[in-house]
Amino acid sequence: MNNLPTPSEEEIESWTDSRSFQRGENYYEEGAIRNPRVQGNRLLAECSGSAASSYRVTIALDTKGIEAGHCSCPVGSHCKHCVALLLTWLYEPESFTTEEAVQVRLDERSREELVALIQQMVARHPDLETLLDMPIAGISPSESLLDPALIRRQVLDAVSSMGYDEWDRGYGSPSASQLYTVLGQGTDYQNAQAWVNATVVFATLAEEVMDSYEEMYDDEGEVAGVVDSCAEGLGKCLEATSDPDLRQQIIQTLFDIYRWDMNLGGLGGGDSAYSALVGETNSEEKADVAGSVRAALATQKKASADSWSTKALGGFLLQLEAETLSDEEYLRLCRETGRSEDLVRRLLVLGRSDEAAKAAKATPAHELLTLSKIIYAAGHTSLAEQVLQGRIEENNDRNILSQLIDWAVARNAAPEALTLALRLFGQFKQLAVYQQVRKIAGLAERWPEVQADVLGGLEKEGNFSLLTEVYVDEKRVDDALAAFKLIGQSRQRTLYHFHPTSLGLSVARLAEESRPSAAIDIYRDEAQRAIAGRNRDSYAVAATHLRRVKAIYEQMGEAAKWKALIAQIRQENKRLPALQDELNRAGL
Repeated sequence: MNNLPTPSEEEIESWTDSRSFQRGENYYEEGAIRNPRVQGNRLLAECSGSAASSYRVTIALDTKGIEAGHCSCPVGSHCKHCVALLLTWLYEPESFTTEEAVQVRLDERSREELVALIQQMVARHPDLETLLDMPIAGISPSESLLDPALIRRQVLDAVSSMGYDEWDRGYGSPSASQLYTVLGQGTDYQNAQAWVNATVVFATLAEEVMDSYEEMYDDEGEVAGVVDSCAEGLGKCLEATSDPDLRQQIIQTLFDIYRWDMNLGGLGGGDSAYSALVGETNSEEKADVAGSVRAALATQKKASADSWSTKALGGFLLQLEAETLSDEEYLRLCRETGRSEDLVRRLLVLGRSDEAAKAAKATPAHELLTLSKIIYAAGHTSLAEQVLQGRIEENNDRNILSQLIDWAVARNAAPEALTLALRLFGQFKQLAVYQQVRKIAGLAERWPEVQADVLGGLEKEGNFSLLTEVYVDEKRVDDALAAFKLIGQSRQRTLYHFHPTSLGLSVARLAEESRPSAAIDIYRDEAQRAIAGRNRDSYAVAATHLRRVKAIYEQMGEAAKWKALIAQIRQENKRLPALQDELNRAGL
């Protein structure tokens, strides 16, 4: 036991994350770890929590520290329960007992003792009785077939205990981990190359979860993850078996999983099913799956299905029939299912660039930019620009304008790029766009006149907030201070009040060296604003601002003014003990 490493708090936190570490600390301090013990290089314990049952926690250690961790909670590893066990090992190693591994202890028992022990376990946990009828992976004869009803019973037991209330109170349902335990049985059969029994576990588990899914609360997607893991396991079974009947069963289940996930809007539970159906099927099987996809597409059209589902099914079909579709059949399928990117790419490969541009122009605005980039990357630069130019009047889209600007700059058309940039600034008056205009106007050798027009326009419309940002960006201290003062007198007063701190502090930082008194005024105003927030966090912010005021006064050689100011602030807020405390913490 003494030979095992003892990870530090820093190592434990780096192994997990700060939130889990903090919650694990609370669990440790509350004494949630029970029956801690050491088996070889493993730490084991039970950890009580918010759920009714305790979680089983295992940590494996090696010479480098933490090798692995596992918990029966829905998170599975790197969780707060693992942290609590590691902290117990760090601070209370004497509380751990040493015991032999389970296998060694079982080997020491007689047959009669083992039977009696199993009977006691089943009496305490009746659900374990199901395991008595199951073939043991890697031990039972290979011809021993698993009855799907045994898996179904375990799944139904888990699903029936998946109450919404537990999830709603933030406990996390222990039943999700029960589903993963059933999944593990399939993995055991898979590792033993018992492909039929592995298929029974994965298929039955997936089918039962899909049938009951609407009755579950799966906000974190853990249950959908079980289905995807089943599909991943079925994919490995499909890869390993040549039995046509078994392959047909697997393929049908995989397609059911894919369609289930599609109907739910694409939770991710069908990702592995998609990969297996595309990657592990032969040409004849692909044709059968393609027929099912076409039938689903026909149903989509009759039911006026949303375009996302139609596109997804279309993409699936393109993958399945990639080797058999003619060019015209491929293009027709792209058009019928809204696969615009695939359509444009194939047309470009076929040398039909004009058709590709026409197809791009006909797409919705949110797809236009992506398609134009595809055309541009294929070497049809002027055609790509035409695609965007043709829609610029009806779609004053920032991304479209920015792309046209970049392309104009790339071909050294600075005057054209400047016209577009000024148009963009007219629609999106932001510092980043101003900086873009400044850069392009410099390339066009027109910046002085453009700058005068832009700044004059901002002043005329009373946009003193942006003017202040510009002057700070250009290090124009006096102009920044003047514009900043005008914000409160303009129609943008409300805007400034909503985002006061970042802009005011930017001006203050700029003014510290050459206009220290003005910087002090701003920091003091921001401190008063923070104090008005009336909470400890805002008091800490106020203290930060006042520390800058103190530093500036000291640099000016006017420490007496600072003492008078801080005394006044303390007196005015003497009924705010939390503020006084934060000022003390800051050395003020």
